[in-house]
Amino acid sequence: MAAAQSRIYLSGGIATSYGGNLNTLFASHQPELCADLEWERKITGSINLLTGLSTFGVGYMSNSSSFGSASAFSSTYLAVPVLVRWNMGNKNFLYFDFGLQPYYLIKAHLKEHYYKFGEDRIAEGDITSYSNRLFAGAKFQETVAFNRLTISLFIIFPFKGQTTIKNLADHWALNQQQSTYLQSNGYSDFAVFGFKLGVRIK
Repeated sequence: MAAAQSRIYLSGGIATSYGGNLNTLFASHQPELCADLEWERKITGSINLLTGLSTFGVGYMSNSSSFGSASAFSSTYLAVPVLVRWNMGNKNFLYFDFGLQPYYLIKAHLKEHYYKFGEDRIAEGDITSYSNRLFAGAKFQETVAFNRLTISLFIIFPFKGQTTIKNLADHWALNQQQSTYLQSNGYSDFAVFGFKLGVRIK
């Protein structure tokens, strides 16, 4: 009975971030890979619990140095979503998921180029150890199922006010006035949009 009331899904796709606190009008947001291993457990009627492991990346690129440095950032997160799944009409065709998503920073890389008034400086490196690692947000997801195949769209909204920088200013080659990333207090308050294809493996 327990086996009949639980399902496992494996999916992969692409995600991109939008918005955020970045101190530039000329940033483009790069698409990154995402993947999910989801476990669904029936609670009652058309309501299920959905959890598992999820990974996604966010990043941006800005070639403008008008108000700081040209800046390129990429990061990868590991998440453990805890979602309520509504099986619409109890027909196993259309699902709507919503709930909490804590996520952990696995890796962050930053490259910045500052050129102004004859001064040319480049800073690049892994800034994971100079970043806060644990964050939280809300996730909303809609899934269409065709037998064992699934198509999903999702959006993640990080909770506001979560600082990403931890002591980076003391270890970065550009100062607060030169670095777009430092001026923006890191990269946060963005939304993540994603699309993925999956298969039910149990």
